[in-house]
Amino acid sequence: MKYNGELEGFSKKNALKRVKMREKRGNKEVEKEGEGSYLFRPYRRIGYVSDKVPFDIMKRGRSFLVSLSVGESIQTYDCNKLNLLFITPSTKGRITCVCSWGDFILAGAGEKIYAYCKGKIEWSIKQEEEERVVLMSVLGGYLVTYTEKNHLIIWNVHSREMYSKIEFDRGEEVLCMLHPATYLNKFIFGKKDGTVEIWNIRTGKRIYEFSSFKISVTCLEQAPVLDVIAIGLANGVIYMYNIKKDKELFQFKQDGNVTSISFRTDGPSIMCSSNNKGDIFIWDLFKKRILNILYTAHFGSIARIKFLEGQPILLSSGIDNSLKEWIFDSPDSTPRLLKHRSGHSAPPSIIRFYQNDSHFILSTSRDRSLRGFSVFNDSQNTELSQKPFIKKPISLKFSLEELRLPEILSFAVQPTKEKYWNNIITAHKGENVARLWSWRRKAIEKFVLTTSDKSSIKSVAISVCGNFGFVGSSLGTIDMYNMQSRLHRRKFHDNLDGHRKEITGIVSDSLNKTLVSSSLDGTIKFWKISTGKLIYTLDMKLPITLMRYQKSSDLLAIACDDFCIRVIDIETTKVVRELWGHTNRITDLVFSYDGRWIISSSLDSTIRTWDLPVGCLIDAFRTPSICTSLDFSPTGDFLATTHVDNFGITLWTNKSQFSEVFIHSIQESDIKTINLPAVSGENGSGIIDLSLKDVSSETDILCKTEYTSSKQINQMLTLSSVPRFKLNILHNIDIIKLRNKPKEPPKAPKNAPFFLPLLKDTSKDIIPSISYTNESSEIDKGFSRIISTKDLSVESQFTKLLKQGAAQKDYMKFMNHLKTLNPSSIDFEIQSLSPDSLFSEIIWFLDALTQSLKKQIDFEFIQICMAKFLNIHGDIFIENPNNDALQQSLINWEKEHKIINIKLKKLVDYCSGVLSFIRS
Repeated sequence: MKYNGELEGFSKKNALKRVKMREKRGNKEVEKEGEGSYLFRPYRRIGYVSDKVPFDIMKRGRSFLVSLSVGESIQTYDCNKLNLLFITPSTKGRITCVCSWGDFILAGAGEKIYAYCKGKIEWSIKQEEEERVVLMSVLGGYLVTYTEKNHLIIWNVHSREMYSKIEFDRGEEVLCMLHPATYLNKFIFGKKDGTVEIWNIRTGKRIYEFSSFKISVTCLEQAPVLDVIAIGLANGVIYMYNIKKDKELFQFKQDGNVTSISFRTDGPSIMCSSNNKGDIFIWDLFKKRILNILYTAHFGSIARIKFLEGQPILLSSGIDNSLKEWIFDSPDSTPRLLKHRSGHSAPPSIIRFYQNDSHFILSTSRDRSLRGFSVFNDSQNTELSQKPFIKKPISLKFSLEELRLPEILSFAVQPTKEKYWNNIITAHKGENVARLWSWRRKAIEKFVLTTSDKSSIKSVAISVCGNFGFVGSSLGTIDMYNMQSRLHRRKFHDNLDGHRKEITGIVSDSLNKTLVSSSLDGTIKFWKISTGKLIYTLDMKLPITLMRYQKSSDLLAIACDDFCIRVIDIETTKVVRELWGHTNRITDLVFSYDGRWIISSSLDSTIRTWDLPVGCLIDAFRTPSICTSLDFSPTGDFLATTHVDNFGITLWTNKSQFSEVFIHSIQESDIKTINLPAVSGENGSGIIDLSLKDVSSETDILCKTEYTSSKQINQMLTLSSVPRFKLNILHNIDIIKLRNKPKEPPKAPKNAPFFLPLLKDTSKDIIPSISYTNESSEIDKGFSRIISTKDLSVESQFTKLLKQGAAQKDYMKFMNHLKTLNPSSIDFEIQSLSPDSLFSEIIWFLDALTQSLKKQIDFEFIQICMAKFLNIHGDIFIENPNNDALQQSLINWEKEHKIINIKLKKLVDYCSGVLSFIRS
């Protein structure tokens, strides 16, 4: 063994100076995760309480705080009510050990040690060599860590510098360590080879080695009596040992290896120990015998048990994702469960949002439980009780998991009649009865719903009204029950046309008229609920594994074995969309709250979002682990997912709900991998973050840029940009004038100082422009200051642009000017067209409308102007049949108008035919 530490005096002043210099240089901690996909961003994970890392207890006055590791974060609870107080930011690696020092929580993750205070990271220590920290303990101002490379490193916590380093011999793997009370600078190490040694960490020397137990030492705990410790071995033996005299006092034997030991300090001489099977053993130290055994206090190995100082309360945590408080308040010292926080002890299999309360998620798992998780408040998480069906006492040697009902394969919930009777139905693995639950009571009922063919139940559903429950069997039979009376009402199974294989989905429409069922036989059947008769059968030719229903649009989404999602209209019983893209079996799918999207997950590790109106893929991302189930919140805020090997529920925020999102079709090459969010959510995007975030990405820039429609696309028939109300006024201007006509003639103004001209067109100049029409020389014009009336020609802008367009054979400027006029001015200008002997202005105006019609622009505006023009000047065409120029202009208009009409009629007929086909 080697010792390479330096015995230096510690100067707090110099240490603080070094700390400030290090903080000035900066220390980048945890990298931020990706921004997410086009539509979804990682938010946080819920449902996590504990893992296999032992917890740590901090005493603050009369209260206690317990800190537990949940992967890459630490959660701190108040022991009084087990309320969640803090969640730390996530580390780069998985946390392997936790301990406390003053107000700080220290966590070892990878080769770094993090220090947190009130859920915020304060500082960190990185080892020179990349060694994962395995064990950690605090002694005064020093932190003692043991690494996977068999090194013991002592750190000065104040200066955050390494004080010394001890290298153990190879093969001497340390499993546990303990600082014995009143032993200065001493640590006891329990090793895998069964040896127990005392070391002085200041000098780096081994002081004493006890006799080898020849079995791995898994646990060391200080007894309330000085010089006495408890030594737990892998074979279940617990030695009470006097380390000062190197003498065994007595021993106990339990089942399984010893994982943790704790002593009561409030009076009674009681010791508790735990094993890797989830049992807690209570020992009487005075009588040296066992008092009681709590079988299956946890599912699986218990990470740690610890009595609160001076209180008869025992805390325990295990790998089953739970933290429990046990109180010893009975005369025989039998503990009872006081409080607990727990989540699933196995990965969830099905999740659904509770529709009445969008912040609650119902979840099932292979741990045979049905739980409700709150999106916002972890203290509201609950497990629905199965007590009526647990008949065997827990005191017997039965696993609590064995006492529960079998795993839930399918469940349905309907909040409509929540206050009156049961509103949850579950189908269990291998059972031919469906169970009823009450969300209001958070418990199961004794009543069951059986299948008429006595086969196992595979699918369940509840009607929209909440009065009827449906159960589908593995042989293809569907039975309907009244939810209040639990009486059988109807059977949906035609001997000739019924399902032949397992029912995979049951839904009732929004009016409770039609029941739709899917099966592995590849058929979808539509039944009349009132009679139970078969209405229609839709044969998909492929096994159907999933079916989801969208109530507002009466659409069904089914997943088949060809990895395709098909959307069916219940009213027409037709397939209206086929969505291809997944490359493996589809695990779950769901409609968005407004029915526009379908979100699906698959064994190809992708989560895809499809736009139903367009029928294309608009978002997709890949996750590190396969998504097994998903659901969309009723308000559209969150997408909830479950993943393989994850005990919790992952939440994703819907970006389109809180910010502008540019939705467009994407390709397979656009799919990227997104890491799951942290438990604390600090790497994810919250609701407020999304609503206040500055948009900087390429797609968000497109969102913030106001879209301007092009004037015309591929010579298509284009409507005008003139406001709709303006067109309506122009079309009905005669009626409006008649309605607004005064009942009495207007009175002359009194004492008018001078005459003010009234112009109907506000765009005109007050003084009309003056142009010379004669051919007089500039000299003549210059000699006379008097203007002759015959030399004047008053022309409006309307007439000027019309004449200019006729000369250039391009009326675009004229039409643009016409669109800027108000309805009264347009009417006035059309009425003011000069009906001279040549009808020039009338022909020009008609040619301008014909030219615009030929270009297929401003369609409705041109039609209204033409109607107004014919209404005013139509008699001119009748009275002058021999004027070729006048008649030809009207013929040109009629020719172009007929071409447009034929084209428009074809489009309308085509659309009408398609709609008629879909409806039939």
